[in-house]
Amino acid sequence: MTESELIQKCKEKHRGAQQELFKRYAPDMLGICLRYTQHREEAKDVMHDGFVKVFTRIWSFREESSLKTWLSHIMVNTAIDHIKKHNRKYNYVRLDDEEHLLEVQEEDTIDNTDIPSQISSEGALHLMQQLPDKYRIALNLYAVDGFTHRQIAEQLGVKEGTSKSLVARARGMMIELLNGKNLKHRQYERSKTG
Repeated sequence: MTESELIQKCKEKHRGAQQELFKRYAPDMLGICLRYTQHREEAKDVMHDGFVKVFTRIWSFREESSLKTWLSHIMVNTAIDHIKKHNRKYNYVRLDDEEHLLEVQEEDTIDNTDIPSQISSEGALHLMQQLPDKYRIALNLYAVDGFTHRQIAEQLGVKEGTSKSLVARARGMMIELLNGKNLKHRQYERSKTG
């Protein structure tokens, strides 16, 4: 079944097509949810909620982008909504908190090359899951999902400078974790190689 046929059948609420769509895209969507959450069970919950949204909103998909891009967007938004809903000290959307974040100029941000390329994708995921929510979300939106600081600011309800600061600080935290300032990471990497 082609992607267009699959989409059309899902719009007609065909159960088999919905199962096929889930089967095709669940692994990639779970990967996205894992990047935004702190553990696998939470990521599965977010992915489930995301697919519920997909199947209730599939009629609005106009095929202007790929289905995978559309699904990814829904999963990212669902993950952010989940974190906000569970309010794990996710307070950076309040304007008074922005005063405590240093505005970072574009030239002051840390370059991607500061994070060693030899780290495994599993190791990077583990590191990212250790970051506080606000930093993990901003770094994911910017470095992985390709959002601009302006888009991140709009998505999160913060100033553009705050987005830059969050991303720079998240990268700094990742570098600290890589430099062994967190024993959990080193133990995790050793367990993967040994």
